[in-house]
Amino acid sequence: MKIYRFSTAYAKQVTAHESKNLSIRPLLKLDKASIQMSCLYLEAGGVVGEHAASTDQLLFVIEGSGEVKGAEGYFLPVQKGEAVYWEQNERHVTQSEHGLTAIVVEAAILNLSHDICAEMIERNEDY
Repeated sequence: MKIYRFSTAYAKQVTAHESKNLSIRPLLKLDKASIQMSCLYLEAGGVVGEHAASTDQLLFVIEGSGEVKGAEGYFLPVQKGEAVYWEQNERHVTQSEHGLTAIVVEAAILNLSHDICAEMIERNEDY
């Protein structure tokens, strides 16, 4: 067994796309499968600046809350226990007033389970 650390102390500050109060810790990269996974830390007042998703992308909020915007053009609230999906090339923004921690999975083709898709659709209909 090996134990790895991925706390903010091991994350790198990111300022690309006018991001602020953002740090990311890469966790996994599988080149053959074109998959990568990272832990994203947004401090209070943090923003992941607007950019196009390089591949399909899932953001699993594991702590805190924030707001996300995609192709729809308006912000929706997200919180711990929720996930956000952006398609490849979709422009998007993530921001948090009080702080947010998320696991981000990026892959060429994400095959979402039927259950999570149903929950996401229901969630979007609430707004």
